[in-house]
Amino acid sequence: MSMPRDSVLRTAGLPKFGLASVGLNDNFKMSVLGADEVTMSCSLLEQIGRRLIIQVSVPLAADACFRIECGDAVLLGELRALWRDGSSMIAVIEVQQTLLPRHN
Repeated sequence: MSMPRDSVLRTAGLPKFGLASVGLNDNFKMSVLGADEVTMSCSLLEQIGRRLIIQVSVPLAADACFRIECGDAVLLGELRALWRDGSSMIAVIEVQQTLLPRHN
């Protein structure tokens, strides 16, 4: 799969903004929040700061909000961009909150 060259920034040397500690796998499930909550399979293509560039299985609404569960952590985010690349849908999700469990 190819991605538009001007849409991908290189991540070498950039911090993971705390997302590395939650253990997000390359393939994960993401829930679209709202009255008709839907869960879909996604593939992580790139992480740039708080933004996740992912491949999604269905088109998403422009104002969509998401929940991603990774182990004990929960990521909450918003859709920032969506485009079609051949038969694939690519989305940019900006993580707004990372909720971690409290350890004593």
